Amino acid sequence: MSEKKAPPPRAPQDEDVVQFGDVLPVLPIRNAVLFPGAVAPFDVGREKSVALVEDVDNLPGPVIAIFAQRDPATDDPGYDDLYPVGCAARVLKALKHSSGNYSLILQGLVRIRLATMDFRRLTRISHPETPAAVAQ
Repeated sequence: MSEKKAPPPRAPQDEDVVQFGDVLPVLPIRNAVLFPGAVAPFDVGREKSVALVEDVDNLPGPVIAIFAQRDPATDDPGYDDLYPVGCAARVLKALKHSSGNYSLILQGLVRIRLATMDFRRLTRISHPETPAAVAQ
């Protein structure tokens, strides 16, 4: 009998590589976490978050920063309301509902650290995160 060999690992294609800078729009999320490599759905309904999603097409690449909220009851989270480690995420799909809310399909790319955040919810991040940096 002949043994079947596994195909060689696929080299990353140019479209698989996502480049992004150190300033990204922030999407705070409640009661959830996104990890690098994971693909997950998220519902977006807050006014600032909906505006961010509607502006994704104007970004150089469809990459946003996802940070979990410390308290899900906070309606307009600021810098201190978010956990400092989050995830850069590629927006794979954005579906608009009749209510004006969105459902997003996001793909986690790499861990990032929240450095600063301004009133427009743009953040300066540091990336990529290493396990040693996160443990600090």
